[in-house]
Amino acid sequence: MNFITIVIDIAAITFVGYCIGELYLFATSYNLFKKVALSYALGFGLIGMQMFVYSELGVSWNVTNLVIPWTIVFAYFFIRKKPKINGLKISNLFRHQNFAKSEKFLAILVFLLLFFVGVESIMRPIQAWDGWDNWVFRSNVFYMNGEIDKYYFSYTTDSYPLLIPLTVTAGYLSIGEIDDRTILLFYYMFYASLGILFYSVAKEHAGRKIALLFTFLLLSTQNFVRHGGRFEVGQADLAVGFYIFAGAIVLFDYLKSKSARSLLLLSFILGISIGIKNDALPFTFLALGIALYSILKEKKFLRIIYLIPFPLLVLPWELFKRVNHLHANFLIRDGVSLHLERIPNVAITMSKEFLNMQNWNLLWITFILCLYIFRKDLKHQRLIISIIAFQWLAYVAIFLIIPSDPTSQINAVANKLYLHIGPLAVLTIVLIYRNILGGKIKTLRKSV
Repeated sequence: MNFITIVIDIAAITFVGYCIGELYLFATSYNLFKKVALSYALGFGLIGMQMFVYSELGVSWNVTNLVIPWTIVFAYFFIRKKPKINGLKISNLFRHQNFAKSEKFLAILVFLLLFFVGVESIMRPIQAWDGWDNWVFRSNVFYMNGEIDKYYFSYTTDSYPLLIPLTVTAGYLSIGEIDDRTILLFYYMFYASLGILFYSVAKEHAGRKIALLFTFLLLSTQNFVRHGGRFEVGQADLAVGFYIFAGAIVLFDYLKSKSARSLLLLSFILGISIGIKNDALPFTFLALGIALYSILKEKKFLRIIYLIPFPLLVLPWELFKRVNHLHANFLIRDGVSLHLERIPNVAITMSKEFLNMQNWNLLWITFILCLYIFRKDLKHQRLIISIIAFQWLAYVAIFLIIPSDPTSQINAVANKLYLHIGPLAVLTIVLIYRNILGGKIKTLRKSV
């Protein structure tokens, strides 16, 4: 019964995001796959913020109070969008489409992989210590206390944001008890949503067959499998990777279309990503900087208004930390000291993870080889490569300022950090295939 309830919760969360997205955020060019993936990203963050606001305003956490505002939204959505409801039929996705045998085979592999990882996610209670200590445990505490328990922060030194624990707590409210196994489906959905979004974007750029192939390669990478549904599920790093990927895609959409809806969507995605985990900060500020530069360059200053959701989502948590005297981030807790002498050691230690085929198969090796071999032809991939490099360099900078020797910590967390940029690396390979290899292959075929 708990399983069915959580599945309904996930559908409801996705529909919350879908309603808001269709009404105000999604571009008309977005297909259903893209909308569904982004809807989960939006809905998950909005439910978490709703739980946070309720706790601070003293509104009781219960299913009725959670559902009432969204019932109004649903009603408005159906009144406003009723003529377009028929466009949501799943059958429309496959109508008049001829799938080659190779595409059918790849699609079956992707579905089987999604099914396998989904089953794995709920076969056992949470295994990862970081997941139990920092994420699921907080959901348990909040659920048992019926609010964000301020005393909890007296017994911990972490400064992680609360969106994931709060949305998971909403799941506990719906089933009426703590269930650390079934609740892991919330975390699995970041894996599934990443695959859906990646496929949608890759298909737009390289066609269905290549999209299916690289979606399978991405989702079958062992580190994604483990964090999506095996022994590492229940941690926030896959979610961070999902939000960074989603934010990058929406940023690219805005730079291409200059759509106000895309800019507003970007503002929501970036605000929620910071509420997931602090590791998203480098990408978030880079994306905001790029969006602001574009606005100022075009002298469309009023468009800055569309970025207002970002501070509205971020500032409540920052204010909460200060009012309740929460611990400062461990990076600055004892002051900031820059250790430039660590650069060689940090760079080498972090680079070793690129060669860890047990975690990544050939993902990073292929990525680096593509960058080297086609270094003179990467004009159209410069922005996405810059995002990957900026995020990676931010991690290097962090390890230069932490108080203790970073070697052991890098070895422990590098596989998690690379989850944040792995999807963008695979998309880069797809774009290189489309823009460079694809053209050369066609030329070669014509010559033959």
